[in-house]
Amino acid sequence: MKQMEIRCPKGPARIYLFGAIGYVFVLMNDVFINNIFQYPEQKPVMTVIKSVLIIAANTFMCRVLYAKRYDNLLIAAVAATTAIPIIAALLIDATPLIIGDFILYLLLTAFTYVAIKMPDTAIREKCVRLRFIIPLACVIQLAVSTIFSINALYERQLQSTGASPDGNMNAAIVVLPVILTALSGALPVLNYVLFTNWLSDPYEKKVNKNKKKDGR
Repeated sequence: MKQMEIRCPKGPARIYLFGAIGYVFVLMNDVFINNIFQYPEQKPVMTVIKSVLIIAANTFMCRVLYAKRYDNLLIAAVAATTAIPIIAALLIDATPLIIGDFILYLLLTAFTYVAIKMPDTAIREKCVRLRFIIPLACVIQLAVSTIFSINALYERQLQSTGASPDGNMNAAIVVLPVILTALSGALPVLNYVLFTNWLSDPYEKKVNKNKKKDGR
């Protein structure tokens, strides 16, 4: 029997490529622009190393997806793109948000393993039906991140002015993190939706070649 062909997940591949390019600009800003303008506060070395590792992992993941790999190499790529940010973040500064990231990345890696290594099993069918949990977890993580950002901005305002912010400042403290979080979190959520859907059904759709060519 002819083996079914794997389709290319172009959406997730492009999102990982976009993520790599984004961190290239972050790295250029950290290494070159700060040095040119001689900003007093330089980025820690571990932050620069984290950016380099994320660029490499996202590029590797993009290449694996474009190669339409659906095997152990894909599992390794997913593990790399999920483990590297966690390890680097823990080395830089362990925060409560890291726990949420860890749970999210663990879910994605486990789902990838089950989808690839356990075909035609009951556990895979259950995971496929519950795949919405992964993007939902990402949304929850973004909501928690927004709350932390609001609290951080509020505390920073109190420390800088010594007084509670007025009504307009309160509105800005709420609106600004929500907008920034929505913009930064839209692509990851979309990526998890597209990627988990592809993992669930990675094969090309069959085309009926017996259709008449006269258009009838």
